[in-house]
Amino acid sequence: MEGKHIESQFHFLREQVNKENLKLEYCNTKEKIADIFTKTLRVDRFQCLRDKLGVLSNKSELRVDSPSGRTEYQMTI
Repeated sequence: MEGKHIESQFHFLREQVNKENLKLEYCNTKEKIADIFTKTLRVDRFQCLRDKLGVLSNKSELRVDSPSGRTEYQMTI
């Protein structure tokens, strides 16, 4: 039954395009902002899409010294 639903959606969209009520445009994968919600992304890609959404970063640091006192770990959330 799912196939018929998809088929009817396709025909509806095709009809709207033919009536010039709807224009479909190619969207390069680099411009698909929804990827932030649906894919595992590298940090730089995530930050780029987050910026396009207008979401501000909440930066905080966690510093932990090793027993020797020399190692420092930082985490940005």
